[in-house]
Amino acid sequence: MAHVFKRSPKQPKARSHSIPGLNMGGLRVLSLVPAALALSSPSHANEYAGYLEKPNIPVLQAIHAVHPSTGPRIWQFRKESSIVLVLGTIHPLSESLSIDTRGMEAAISASDAVLTSPGVAIANHGGVFRSLMLWPSIRKLKLLEDDRTLRDALSDADYTRWAELKHRYHLRGTNVERMRPMYAAWKAHDAALRLAGVRTDSPVSNVITQIARKHRTPIVNARFTLPIRSAKQTILNFHIDPGSDYRCFIDATSSLQPWLEHVDEIGRAWAEGDIEASALRNAPSPPSRCWVRLTNDAIASTVNLDLDVQSRTHWVKALRSASLQHRVVFTTLPLEDLLDSKGMAAVLIEEGYIADAGTFFGDQLPPPKHDREGS
Repeated sequence: MAHVFKRSPKQPKARSHSIPGLNMGGLRVLSLVPAALALSSPSHANEYAGYLEKPNIPVLQAIHAVHPSTGPRIWQFRKESSIVLVLGTIHPLSESLSIDTRGMEAAISASDAVLTSPGVAIANHGGVFRSLMLWPSIRKLKLLEDDRTLRDALSDADYTRWAELKHRYHLRGTNVERMRPMYAAWKAHDAALRLAGVRTDSPVSNVITQIARKHRTPIVNARFTLPIRSAKQTILNFHIDPGSDYRCFIDATSSLQPWLEHVDEIGRAWAEGDIEASALRNAPSPPSRCWVRLTNDAIASTVNLDLDVQSRTHWVKALRSASLQHRVVFTTLPLEDLLDSKGMAAVLIEEGYIADAGTFFGDQLPPPKHDREGS
């Protein structure tokens, strides 16, 4: 059964007859409210660790899986009697992409728990924000200091390129001219995706949540919550290196168009589970979202925390706990991590899990939950 991810109601398409969300056998799945900077969705979670990735990653044995019966590829990892099913995800996705979700539903229905991807949330005054940049106090820090504008902050050549981006992506208003370079790149990023008919959010996470609720599969939140005890002190100590800010602008604006030129073929190969496709193997790097990393690190540094370490440690702890309580756990990781045995896919291997060579979830289904519960 193929489904089409539509734009959410807050971003209406020109065709008024289109219906937002997915329809899976009568189950209505509404689109996520756009949160382009959220780190909690499957495809967004490891973007946090993607910018300025630490060098000297050990070379690990390649992970293999066979073609899935339906939909995107789902890897099967084993450690003694514990099984972890991992859906490889990509971001961004075209709004018009048709995706068969039956494989996801089969995997989640056979799982005892769903573990969220690594990510970060912020807790302040009793409120929890699933994106640090949605924290209201951070909004005032998006602007350049001393009434400076991008014309002051960028070189003549880079400002000329910025002016071209503004025209191409229909960015209007004076506020964007007063933004830090990396946040101006964020505005260009979102405008470009919307203009190209590409989602700025990740609908896969919402689909997973709805399927889990349908099958009464518990969801384990593996995101690290960053405690902010003093918003005022955090803002006073908030600092982003101007050089990193500038480099982020360059990275984000230069990586945008190459991906958009191939987004349809990349999405189709992913949706069909064809990980050997040239579109995936030779895909350009996804559009950089470096402003997320820089913002997170700036906030975390005010409380002397390393979010790379905290996010990874918290996720591993949640994985261990979930695996002790549940035989089969479903989760998501970026497809590129699974293809290259890096990131949190490497962490799974470090934890002693082995990818079943030549085995994809669906070839050897775990026993149904009700059978295990009755044993």
